[in-house]
Amino acid sequence: MTGNIVKFTPAALEGLRDQHWPQIIAELQSVVPPSDDPGSLSDMTWYHLQTGGKRLRAILPLAVVQTMGLRPEAAIGLGAAVEMLHNATLVHDDLQDGDTHRRGKPTVWSHYGTTQAINCGDAMFYYSIALAQRITAPSEVIHRIVDTLVGYTLAVIAGQVDEFRFKERTQPTVADYFRIARGKTSGLFALPLVGAGILAGASEKTLRTLESVGEKLGVLFQIQDDLLDITGNKGRDRKGTDIAEGKITLMTVHALENLPREQALELHAILRLPRDHTEDTHITRALALLEASGGIARAIRYIDDVVQEIHEECKGLENRALATVLVGFSDIFLEPIRSLVHFR
Repeated sequence: MTGNIVKFTPAALEGLRDQHWPQIIAELQSVVPPSDDPGSLSDMTWYHLQTGGKRLRAILPLAVVQTMGLRPEAAIGLGAAVEMLHNATLVHDDLQDGDTHRRGKPTVWSHYGTTQAINCGDAMFYYSIALAQRITAPSEVIHRIVDTLVGYTLAVIAGQVDEFRFKERTQPTVADYFRIARGKTSGLFALPLVGAGILAGASEKTLRTLESVGEKLGVLFQIQDDLLDITGNKGRDRKGTDIAEGKITLMTVHALENLPREQALELHAILRLPRDHTEDTHITRALALLEASGGIARAIRYIDDVVQEIHEECKGLENRALATVLVGFSDIFLEPIRSLVHFR
């Protein structure tokens, strides 16, 4: 599929994370010093940051700049800024979706209250800008990175707005789904790639490729995240939480378009139930309808299509080391859903 491109491995990414995560933590602490004052802004911020995660978005720029002749350390500040921005969106997302747990730990809003969660998330958006402004680089480079960060932040928020708008539609479309994914998810993958390219002085052509690949990686990540929800392995309240939230996923859109009318109306009715009225029996029935419609299998085929598109884009890169890293990212993103291959 990729010619002579050798994939960047999960072990390589983990090695970068293990080696440089302490430096990213130190950079985060330089802007948000830890506090032992319960309920303070710092306390809430670190409470959330310590919920864990793979730190993908923080490490991606380190891998990219390394392919362009810089040491990974050059992207520590950018990695910290992206990590803070990503977590700001999660604090608000948990509140808007009503998620009481993230990775098995009470979410900020369920632990500190809704008002303080809003305050915490708001501050974290500004912390990300403060972190970007601390990057060691010429002022014009910093200015462009900050502009890029703000632009993608607005795209993420617009995607979140669209997600809630389209929940109300009787018949959302696949186009709606991808529009949302390209906004709320792709921005947080394009940012670390494009930001790293700017930092390393990449050509405009390479920056466009990084942006395009970042967009596709975001779509890929969103589809696998949707699939992961139906396995119950996202560290949330329960399996099928997206169904309880009435969230538009690729599987639900496909099912609503392809099920017989009565079954489509049944699924739509389940998706429109208030979250606290959605019982396990509703989720079980909805999952059965998704599988019967072929929605799960279709989502996996979309994943194959997007991976192929990423491979094709990377073939056009003269920097083969960069191509290796970008191709490897797609495999790394899909690792959590390897157990779903039996749906093929």
